[in-house]
Amino acid sequence: MEAHAKTIELPFFVGRYRCEEYLGGGMAEATLAQPMRRRDLGEIPGRRFYQIMALVAAAVIVYGFSQTVDANLIHPAKPRPAILYFHAPVFVAWLLLFLTQTSLIQAGRVNWHMRLGVAGAALGFTMIPLGIATAIAMDRFHGDSDSFSFFAIQAGDMLNFGCALTAALLMRGRPEFHRRLMLVATVLLTDAGFGRFPGWIVPQLWFPAFAYLAVDLLIGIAIARDLLVMKRVHPVYLWALPLVICAQTIETLLYRTHSAQWMALVHKIIGV
Repeated sequence: MEAHAKTIELPFFVGRYRCEEYLGGGMAEATLAQPMRRRDLGEIPGRRFYQIMALVAAAVIVYGFSQTVDANLIHPAKPRPAILYFHAPVFVAWLLLFLTQTSLIQAGRVNWHMRLGVAGAALGFTMIPLGIATAIAMDRFHGDSDSFSFFAIQAGDMLNFGCALTAALLMRGRPEFHRRLMLVATVLLTDAGFGRFPGWIVPQLWFPAFAYLAVDLLIGIAIARDLLVMKRVHPVYLWALPLVICAQTIETLLYRTHSAQWMALVHKIIGV
């Protein structure tokens, strides 16, 4: 049976695969070919970067919430709204999923990555209304004007995450865009962790400005990685970082100023 071979480059630094296509038989066999050569300087940042960043995001969230989880969730002085106990594991599941997805790509399990991505999309889009609903429940629970004004941060974070996630899914056929957008989406969630850091690590002055700055620095690390490996900044970051900073600025001003128009709108949304 006649056969011819071709080499396929798979996304996300997986490598190159050599496929033997058998004419007339409808069968193909894939074997790992020699990995692509890269500059030694960019080898580790290229192959491991997204996996490392997934671990960093998880570490930020775990450490940040470790400062408050006992008093606010495990042993609260006053029972919290039930939705909070659904919100927490769902968001933890997202971090575990992102870490799993980056690990699958690192291991060359592209098919598994794509199959798990369907569940990931469902989980991601569940987080948005769940996050907003949890914010409304908690703001009602606290019942003060500062909590109501803080809805700007809570809702803004979910909308920003949703925009990045939607863009990532629309770009899933373009891996260079898809993986950066997924990273941006996940990094945007870390402000909740940074905001709970001790003040000597992340200052609480003009909260949440420094928590947002920490988030932007994580995106800055991704930009530095691109400059190191590719000698240029990817368009995703050229668009995403300015848009993120703009959104963060608007959210911070809405929260800090307690404007009458914003507070009136929040009261209507929260229903109090």
